[in-house]
Amino acid sequence: SKLISESEIKGLENWHKAREMGRGAILATAHFGAWETARILPAKGIPLSVVAKRQRNVLFDSYTNRIRTKHGLHVLDMKRGLRDIIQHLNRNEMVAILADQNAGKHGLIFDFMGYPASHWIGVAKISLRYKVPIIPGFALRSADNRIIFCFEPMIYHPELEDSDENYELILKELDRILIKYIEDYPDQWFWVHKRWKGAYDMFSVT
Repeated sequence: SKLISESEIKGLENWHKAREMGRGAILATAHFGAWETARILPAKGIPLSVVAKRQRNVLFDSYTNRIRTKHGLHVLDMKRGLRDIIQHLNRNEMVAILADQNAGKHGLIFDFMGYPASHWIGVAKISLRYKVPIIPGFALRSADNRIIFCFEPMIYHPELEDSDENYELILKELDRILIKYIEDYPDQWFWVHKRWKGAYDMFSVT
């Protein structure tokens, strides 16, 4: 298709470097640019699964997943969680997880762009517990209406213990990359959800 032929990948060597380790990789991405177009990556030689929440509307959910899986993408149900993720990582594949979600009371609360926000620990927890590299990646829309997939150098710290303190270190490293993309392409961060919801008690009223 035109989408496949006219898209390009920058930083592909970062995926190859991670894959050589034989542990698969977590593609830590966000509601940024044309994130849904990552579905074509298997057609470009990158085995990819994505963790997604099942939609309430069964017909819409089925329609969306037919589009997503057309080129070989695997959709992993968020409710099944870790089991399917580890299975695909053990096949030395890439698993995409949206990392800009608000985690409410279940997350770690620390600064995000100047305000406290609750972060999901999943990406960091899997990385540290199973020694899996994280590749921050984003699907940019270019000025000439093409898609540029950008894979950043891996975040990988096998020397760190599996702890909340180290989850925060990993997530802050990931945040710095995400924030850089948001600052460079503010029009491409699509997030109408209240990113800072659940952390309001962190604000001091003077």
